[in-house]
Amino acid sequence: MKRSVLAALATVLAVLLVTPTVIGFTNSERNTINALTARVAALEALTAVVQGEGDTQAAVDSAQQAAIDALEAENAAQQVAITTLQSKVAALEAAVTANSASIFGLDVRVSDLEAGPAPTATPIPAPTPTPTPAPTATPTPPPGDTSGPIITAVVVSGITQTSADVSWTLSEPGTGQVEYGLTTAYGSLTTRENRFDYSAHLQPVTGLAAGTLYHFRVVSEDASGNESMSGDGTFATLGLAQPTPTPVPPPTPAPTPTPAPTPTPPPAVGAYPANSTLAYKAVPSLAMPGYLAEVRDPTYGGYVTRISNTAGHRNQYPKKQPWNADGTRAAFTGYGGRLLDGVTYADLGGLPGLPGRATWSNVDPDLMWGSSNGDNRLRKYRPSDGTTTYRAFPGYTEVDLGNAEGNLSDDDRYIPLLAYPTGGGWQALMYDSVADAVVITATLPAEPDWVSISPTGRYMVVSYSPDGSGSAQGFKIYDRLAASPSTPRHLANVTTHADFARRADGTELLVHLDGGVKATRLSDGSATMLLAGYNVGHVSGRNIDRWGWVYLSNHVYWSSQTYPGYDQLFAVRTDGSGTIQAFAHARTIQDGSAFAYEASTFAVPNRDGTKVMWGGRWDGSGSIYSYVVSMEPAGP
Repeated sequence: MKRSVLAALATVLAVLLVTPTVIGFTNSERNTINALTARVAALEALTAVVQGEGDTQAAVDSAQQAAIDALEAENAAQQVAITTLQSKVAALEAAVTANSASIFGLDVRVSDLEAGPAPTATPIPAPTPTPTPAPTATPTPPPGDTSGPIITAVVVSGITQTSADVSWTLSEPGTGQVEYGLTTAYGSLTTRENRFDYSAHLQPVTGLAAGTLYHFRVVSEDASGNESMSGDGTFATLGLAQPTPTPVPPPTPAPTPTPAPTPTPPPAVGAYPANSTLAYKAVPSLAMPGYLAEVRDPTYGGYVTRISNTAGHRNQYPKKQPWNADGTRAAFTGYGGRLLDGVTYADLGGLPGLPGRATWSNVDPDLMWGSSNGDNRLRKYRPSDGTTTYRAFPGYTEVDLGNAEGNLSDDDRYIPLLAYPTGGGWQALMYDSVADAVVITATLPAEPDWVSISPTGRYMVVSYSPDGSGSAQGFKIYDRLAASPSTPRHLANVTTHADFARRADGTELLVHLDGGVKATRLSDGSATMLLAGYNVGHVSGRNIDRWGWVYLSNHVYWSSQTYPGYDQLFAVRTDGSGTIQAFAHARTIQDGSAFAYEASTFAVPNRDGTKVMWGGRWDGSGSIYSYVVSMEPAGP
């Protein structure tokens, strides 16, 4: 630093010191200026020595004196600050003693603080303080869950004279209960489901009067205690069966030969056949109906309609539901690729762009899910316009919708995929279509026969063709809610024809053939024999709106056999009671020597179990067509 600059700074400080009253410095500020003046003097002396113009000893003495002067000035400033603080403390003590204090320009009375609000006092003027930035407010955390679950898809099914099943879906897991009665005041309640594990509910309503109109609504509560109620709904129980009148005996005629009487079908109970037990019944002669024509089965009373007119056009398989979500459409997805009216069965045309493994959505009437060989994309296909959207799965060369026999959860959320990783091997995936995420990735020891999802979406089952309990044998089950969802649990050894079903209370089952028709509970593997000895059929649980029943049809059989259930299309209760309901003889008999897979019966019910679709060669000969049986006539 040049001496001229230091000299100029010293001059400025000197002027400030001689004019304190003009400028208005406080004692503290004057002491600070004195300290600066002393430091400048010391710097001037040292600079002179460095430039060879001063006495070294004099410079040192000057610097030491400057340091002493600076310390004294700083001490004086601190003393002024202490004196000021002491005066403020004394003033505060005096104000408190007088029951009043003037703090920072505000008049505050101690008695006011104790007794409540007082008249606003005139504030004492004070210097305007330097504005202090306000602290950033801590955001208030969002409130907890305050909305009840959204209730949708309320359906009444399985109506009898004394009971009905009410099912519904929630937007989140919650409890379930049904209020019901003869008016909108209700008055009766089903047993409340108190667990929060399910978003799909079914409640049996029992103890009802026959031929009576009931009002009902469903009530659900989520885990946060938010309750929701549906609107009022109604259903009517079936009327009492009319007693068969006792015929009046006619006069005894002269004896004449009479032909054998035509069998009289047992009376049906509403839309379902009468309850009975499994037995053999001979197949009487009956001509094949024409296209869209209807005949009545003489043994069981079902009304049979032929619904295809082109040879080979038929339903695909017992585990593939041919009707859409609301029953207004049906489809031949595997054989023929045709779209039908779901009620009249009129042919509505082809299905251009139909994907492989095409499976109707359970919730959207205009949607099919599917996949294609050699492709890693899941497909969503709309039959109304033939459009397709895709969801790719990187890292896989192919994803297959269940390997032909896979089904979605009843709400369409969980989808089974057999995946082929790029590096080789096999994986079973449970895909969550709502979260768009794979929630189970299970590496498999071998290629399985099929992969499928249980009705609630909790379980994924993998079936291997070899029977047994080995790692690649029998049925393996994966629990989405388990601590290790990708770790399998062995479910059953024998892997013949099988499908999911439920008990009337909603318990999930795998119904399969193992020395008879066996129902294995998914939650713990316990098994119940439904029909002992019946071991030659296909199983279908596609009646997802009729809990408590599963449907069966013969698989391979010969015309000379007489076992119980031979050639019959029937449903069996899943409770182990042995109760069945037979709709008709299928009449698709084929001897083993002429067996054709595509001519197999492959019977499958619609969603509420009131209709059954199947196919084959009528009486074992001619072309393959498809048929539907119902206990109510199709005509007006």
